[in-house]
Amino acid sequence: MQWRNTLLALVVLGIIGGFAYYISRQPEAQKNYKLFNLAPAEIARIELHGPARDLVVERTALGLWRIVKPVATAADNRAVDAVANAIANLEIIDTVDTSAQTATDLANFGLENPAVTITVTTADQRVLPGIMVGRDTPIGSNTYIKTTDKPAVLSISAGFTAESGRTLNDLRSHVLIDLTADQMNRV
Repeated sequence: MQWRNTLLALVVLGIIGGFAYYISRQPEAQKNYKLFNLAPAEIARIELHGPARDLVVERTALGLWRIVKPVATAADNRAVDAVANAIANLEIIDTVDTSAQTATDLANFGLENPAVTITVTTADQRVLPGIMVGRDTPIGSNTYIKTTDKPAVLSISAGFTAESGRTLNDLRSHVLIDLTADQMNRV
């Protein structure tokens, strides 16, 4: 009788040990990685497309930003640099769904008609996959996104939504008269 109990205990221990070994060998889902391997200075053009806007900003040869669409005007360099930094440093928190392809699947994440789709062109004229920004997650302070080249729905920090939600008024230059001290003769 004791011999049978010992054998049963060894079999159970072997099964548990084998399961633990199998689980330890499974690759973990990649979390907290940057979406693009990119520095903010490498971004030459940012396009923000959405239901209520179509905005394009380009970096000039002097490294300053300029709005080219819907109107050609100077841009607020700090505001556009903040958007470029947010894009270059966009960190993926989690992969939520790897197979969301139908309109119903995307609607669950607010991605059927995204609030904004961001397209980035680098200085070497490489167009990166678009970033579709969806709705906030029901729990936590995250937002759903999806790249245009893959079916996976990703979770990011909600702070990116504020930068991607910038409007023409937010990004245009607010300088009334652009003069330097050398250009002034009298006050």
